Amino acid sequence: MNSKADAEDRLRLAKYHLEQAIEEFEKEHYAQAIKESQLSMENSAKAAISCAAHPAPTHSPGDELREVVNRFESKIPEELKAELYNLADYSDEAAPLHVEMNYGRRVGGRLLLPSEFVTEEMSKELIKETKFCYRVAFNFYKLWFEKNEKGFHCDVN
Repeated sequence: MNSKADAEDRLRLAKYHLEQAIEEFEKEHYAQAIKESQLSMENSAKAAISCAAHPAPTHSPGDELREVVNRFESKIPEELKAELYNLADYSDEAAPLHVEMNYGRRVGGRLLLPSEFVTEEMSKELIKETKFCYRVAFNFYKLWFEKNEKGFHCDVN
C-alpha cells in the first residue's frame, strides 16, 4: 500500500464531491448537495486515515480517524488534533445521510423522499462543514508527509 498515493486519491475524491455539492446547491438541488457533501466528508476522513492506515469500507470512518489521531497524538499539533476530532465527528454525524439521500427517511410509517425533508439551510450548513473537513484532511496530509520526509516515520504498515 502506498499511503501517500491513497491519501492523495481520497483528497481528490473529497474535493470532487465538495465541488459537486457546491454546484448542486447553486442549482437549488439541496438533497443532491447533501449527498455530495456526505461523500466529501467521508473521503476527507478517509484521506486522513490513509496517511497511516488503510481505511475500512464504511460510511462512518470517525472512530477509525480517532484511533489514528490517538496513536500519533504526540506528533500532531494541538489545534490540528482538535480539528481532526471535529472532522471525525462531522463525518460520523453525516454518515446516516448516505442512506437517507439514497433510500429516503421513514417518518410515521411513511417514506419521505430526500426532497421532502432536506432544506436549503441544512444543505448550506453541511457544505460549510464539508469545506472545513476537506481543509483539515489536506492540512493533516501535508503535515504527515512533510514530517515523514524529515525523518518522522510512523510504525504502521
